[in-house]
Amino acid sequence: VYQLILSDLDTAIEGLKDYTRPDKSRIDSQVAHGLRARAYLYMGKWEEAAADAAIAAGGYLPASMQEVSVPSFYDINEHNWIWGYDMTTDLALTNIYATSSAWIRSFSGDGYSAGTQVYSCINNLLFNKIPDSDVRKGWWVDEDLESPLLETISWNGASGRDISLLEIDNVKLPFLPYTNVKFGMKTIGGTNNDDDWPFMRVEEMILIQAEGYARSGNPDRGRQILEDFVRSYRDPEYSADAGGRTLEDEIWYQRRVELWGEG
Repeated sequence: VYQLILSDLDTAIEGLKDYTRPDKSRIDSQVAHGLRARAYLYMGKWEEAAADAAIAAGGYLPASMQEVSVPSFYDINEHNWIWGYDMTTDLALTNIYATSSAWIRSFSGDGYSAGTQVYSCINNLLFNKIPDSDVRKGWWVDEDLESPLLETISWNGASGRDISLLEIDNVKLPFLPYTNVKFGMKTIGGTNNDDDWPFMRVEEMILIQAEGYARSGNPDRGRQILEDFVRSYRDPEYSADAGGRTLEDEIWYQRRVELWGEG
């Protein structure tokens, strides 16, 4: 199976070498390298995974702390996306409930998540491991239904914790503890459900590089890649050793937090 996967990806990378895509909903050579990096990672080909991930990440920068301090991950034009799904309004309106906005985003004015209180929530065991200095702690409301991300938006005139408690007939029920507010919407409370979806972000490729080096006999470089990313873009107080995990487990922990809900 992996031989077939790699054969296809090798062919794609060669065939896409001189192709310029019209937008990020299409696959180009960097996306193909990212897909092959994933395949190599699953196969335990660590050096190859790191090399392909570096190519896939070329020219892209992670989202800044400020950019992820508001509900986001809804626009294919976000600069850290390498590849994504471009949900047009016309397409979304053919079945608004068969969209990411309806089932994972907590701010839809016409969806399962808010309308039936089936919010996508983080495991509180994982939530409690995230340091308060990490901006991603705010990607979910806490046990008291609070998140700093809610202070940046409003819904029917409510902001902050009042959004968590807001109840609108046939539209929204109160948030549950640990409800995600990571995934925003173009319009809070909107009903079009035409928000885009990330398939591949540069942050994932950075984490693949960190793991690839860490597991191929170069842990110092893997640790440096990991710490540079997290300190610069998520938690200025970060240390890879602070959690008491092995470097491998620390990288996996970072994947769990950074890529939560995606895939």
